[in-house]
Amino acid sequence: MDFLLGAKYFAPLKVALIGEKLEVLTQQISRVAGSYQEIEKRRQQILTCEQMKKALVPEFGWCMEQKRVVESLEGKINELERQLASLKQERQEVGEKLLQRSKQCFQSQGQLKKIEADLKTSEPRCMQLESDLQDTSCTLGALKALLAE
Repeated sequence: MDFLLGAKYFAPLKVALIGEKLEVLTQQISRVAGSYQEIEKRRQQILTCEQMKKALVPEFGWCMEQKRVVESLEGKINELERQLASLKQERQEVGEKLLQRSKQCFQSQGQLKKIEADLKTSEPRCMQLESDLQDTSCTLGALKALLAE
């Protein structure tokens, strides 16, 4: 009974915490996606630069610098892609946990309603047993009094 009451009152709090974590993960994924777009923009600039380098003067030092920047950014892209995959996985897991907690909460509420219904249906029987016990007690008291005489 205590477990069911605990589930009724504490499961929604856990569901809310999981929902908040899911929101934070969604925001992180959005930021990573924005960084990824910026990196893609730089990559396109580098490709343009390399084409210009081939077409114009091969000694453009800044193209080489851009190439180094791109290589560095590609490393960052790879890291961001790993982080993005990790965040998506974590988001999926949190979503599954949220769904599972919600199902448990609804099941607990259903069990609680069943127990409450059982209690209501057993109340008349308990009252009858209590009345019978009082009658038996009175009869037992009378018998003891007779035996004492």
